[in-house]
Amino acid sequence: MDLPVLFDRYSSMGRLFPRKSVLLELLEKINHFADVRQGLIPGDLFRFCRLSWEVPPNEVGITLKWVPMMKGGDYCKYYNNDNWLFKWKKEGREAKAFAAARYGSSSRTIKNENFFFAKD
Repeated sequence: MDLPVLFDRYSSMGRLFPRKSVLLELLEKINHFADVRQGLIPGDLFRFCRLSWEVPPNEVGITLKWVPMMKGGDYCKYYNNDNWLFKWKKEGREAKAFAAARYGSSSRTIKNENFFFAKD
């Protein structure tokens, strides 16, 4: 059974949650569509994160000081919370140093970096 059919099966249930086995089946199906990874835990929001309107556009880009980031938040059906930027100047040198000083290693908060900025 493909993923859209599984979602259609439960769309009429509203806020009811399906059984654990059904959720696991859905998650297995999602794995066929995309690799799901945890990426970045800012550690210090006020230091490393900004809203897009707080930063000049000429400072936003993969090779520049700020990069777009998706940050979690409340569920909203028709809106994507994509207005956040993360300070990633010099390939995140400052964020990595902060994480290493605080946790002993930057890989504790900056995970799966090889997937950052991937096109596929």
